[in-house]
Amino acid sequence: MKKPVIGIVPLVDRERESYWMLPGYMEGISQAGGIPVMLPLTRDEETVRTLSETLDGFVLPGGQDVSPEVYGRPKLPLLLAEYTFRSEQDVETYLALLETFPDWAQGLAAYEREKAAAGLFMTDEDAANVISQCGQILDQDSLLAGEHFLQTTFRSRLDQLLDKGILSKDRVQTFLDENDRLLTTVALPAYQFLCDELTLLIGQGQYGGGLYEKP
Repeated sequence: MKKPVIGIVPLVDRERESYWMLPGYMEGISQAGGIPVMLPLTRDEETVRTLSETLDGFVLPGGQDVSPEVYGRPKLPLLLAEYTFRSEQDVETYLALLETFPDWAQGLAAYEREKAAAGLFMTDEDAANVISQCGQILDQDSLLAGEHFLQTTFRSRLDQLLDKGILSKDRVQTFLDENDRLLTTVALPAYQFLCDELTLLIGQGQYGGGLYEKP
């Protein structure tokens, strides 16, 4: 089986004008069966597009804390909508990721509860924005109508595999049905749970900055 190639965004030392990487990231990917590659830092759209089409995944190392206005936005579905399908295995991996939505939502809710207990929960304004986005990004009406972007983009990518002879029509339909099932019975409830949990925490935000500013 082909090893996945995983791109890692490098760390930057501006004083020494250099890019670098902690060995743990490389070792972790290698131990998991992948091939780590340190990425260039570039704004060139063609380079970024080529990397996104060539690599099988990305690792974004941690660094300074980011404002809740940025990290709180529930963009996981947007990332899935851009997940590249090159084989049937890619489709199965994608569906397996949908299965993890409840664990992701529960983990994020637990993290926000811990922050709230420490007086570090996001501001009410930020929380309201995140809750609103959670409700908008997995809209029940569009899901039931089969018009949600995670349904239309999924269908489009399967059609490309069908045109290439990688998938049969029956297999495409099986995947479409499974995607619809996971979105309505797994992903949607996970987002509704997250909205409820964040709503309960509104009013507990005592600090408007990021964790990086804390001693």
